[in-house]
Amino acid sequence: MSAHRQDHIANNEVSRPKCELIPGRNPAEEIRSGPTAIPFRLIADFVVETSTAAEFLQRADLEPQERDLFLIVLTTPEALNRMCRLAIVSDFETHFADCYFEDRFRGPEPVDILDCVSPYLPPALESWWKEFQQENSEYFSYRIGLIFMEFRSALRRTVIQDMTTGDAIPLRVSER
Repeated sequence: MSAHRQDHIANNEVSRPKCELIPGRNPAEEIRSGPTAIPFRLIADFVVETSTAAEFLQRADLEPQERDLFLIVLTTPEALNRMCRLAIVSDFETHFADCYFEDRFRGPEPVDILDCVSPYLPPALESWWKEFQQENSEYFSYRIGLIFMEFRSALRRTVIQDMTTGDAIPLRVSER
């Protein structure tokens, strides 16, 4: 290495903590007594869309009660919010279950989907769906699933935050 390069390195060194060995102390004991983990938080921003709502409502095979349920969800902010939250949880189970979130998220069962919007349904429509569920649970699951699949979540932004310092590292999100 040239003398110029050595001088440049010596003059521009980044200050690094010095590791000093204390006579009579075992360095391994020092390491064990200090922190061994740094907590981080994953922050994720999602958006849930129903990009094909108009086409869905025009499907010839929809029962009037299915159309009504879907419209109530779209036009009732509380019902829409609940359905969107279920969509995010469902996508976590589908896309991240084999990674860090194994056994932490379970997608909703068809009855969970109906239960989340039932408080916003007119009594006659709620009754129709409950009877339909009891009379033909498999077909109920299929039909409620058609409505639920219209709500698609997309991850927009993620950040990893160091919980000890508050520093955040924004991460790129690739389109899927």
